[in-house]
Amino acid sequence: MKTLLKTPLFALLQILLFATTTLLGSHSQADASVWQVSKNGSHIYLAGTIHLLKPSDYPLPDEYETAFQHSDRLVFETDIGKLNTPELQQLVAQTMLAGPEETIDKVLSPRTYSALMLEFGKRGMSLQQLRPFKVSLAILTLTVAEMKARGLTASGVDEYFYQRALEQGKALGMLESVQQQIDFLANMGKGSEDEMVSQTLRDLQEIETKLADMVAAWRNGNTERMNQELVEDMRINYPQVYQQLLVTRNNNWLPGIERLFAEDGTELVMVGAAHLVGPDGLLARLQQAGYEISRP
Repeated sequence: MKTLLKTPLFALLQILLFATTTLLGSHSQADASVWQVSKNGSHIYLAGTIHLLKPSDYPLPDEYETAFQHSDRLVFETDIGKLNTPELQQLVAQTMLAGPEETIDKVLSPRTYSALMLEFGKRGMSLQQLRPFKVSLAILTLTVAEMKARGLTASGVDEYFYQRALEQGKALGMLESVQQQIDFLANMGKGSEDEMVSQTLRDLQEIETKLADMVAAWRNGNTERMNQELVEDMRINYPQVYQQLLVTRNNNWLPGIERLFAEDGTELVMVGAAHLVGPDGLLARLQQAGYEISRP
């Protein structure tokens, strides 16, 4: 079990969450997924991130460095400093442990279970080790293994700037606890596990092309392409996951983000870029609340 759980939880979650907003049509071909959000003379930066990258993806677009240098405090989704600790791995195992009727072999059809086992075997992993756990852990483990096999082995944007913030003594903040993030993961797709696994296995067949498109769209700020490739797909094919991992969490985060405007200094908020999407995304919600959205 240690081998399968050693991948950071943050990466497990965020590898599924790339996309960025479609509302700001006039900015659809901007240089990077970084925005300035302003109101009443105060502003913050809001940046969409990818959490696993290839070494060749560095250096990052200049807009990220600009926002970082002009910020006094960085706010991440959760406490990144806790994500590579042994305590986290134990917490993941405890939270992901399935009830008697929730184990992988119980909630999946024999056909889907066999297909999932085959995909694990192709990658030198054993699905048998995960049988006591919820299906969401198996999907996330398989997906991250495939990402790393495709060369996404470098730390992503969040980890990179977290380390930079520590080096420069910048203040740090978070939008949710590690436990809250794991709880959302544990309940991902509950009640629709067979459908979710089947769709994931189909998606993996096209992963190489999609990965290249996703990273290029994120890097170039091509919001229309990002929405088409990832966010709409999640909304249509995984409506429950979309609601759980994006909409509900955005609703939880929004009050905390708005409170930042009343605090001293300037904050850079960095979240998985799918959280910025469309009518349910943070940028759209902030726009609706009267904030001005622009490029730094």
